[in-house]
Amino acid sequence: NGAIRELRILKQENGTWGIEEISRGAIMHSNAGGTSGDPFAEVRIENGELLISHQGGSSMKWNYTNSYIYDGNQYVLKSFKSINGAPCINWITQLWDFRNGIYSLEVKSAP
Repeated sequence: NGAIRELRILKQENGTWGIEEISRGAIMHSNAGGTSGDPFAEVRIENGELLISHQGGSSMKWNYTNSYIYDGNQYVLKSFKSINGAPCINWITQLWDFRNGIYSLEVKSAP
């Protein structure tokens, strides 16, 4: 099963920090990366978006990034980006932008 990790988002109000949101599903289990091991890569904030990335695989590698935005009440999933492939075959990048209703697909063949 692997370890379940909680993501806790803190907020400061009147000089006191408190938990604003808790998620037990935003970060993948510790054994979900295949032969690569723990898939958790990073959490960062960029351009006002909360980005959570995972990566894993064996001969075929994958990288997933979820982008969340705060809508004034809660954090909602804005987009999901998936990159899959292998250096000797090809790389497939897919982006689902839920906020704007856009899907994109890019395939890069190996040299």
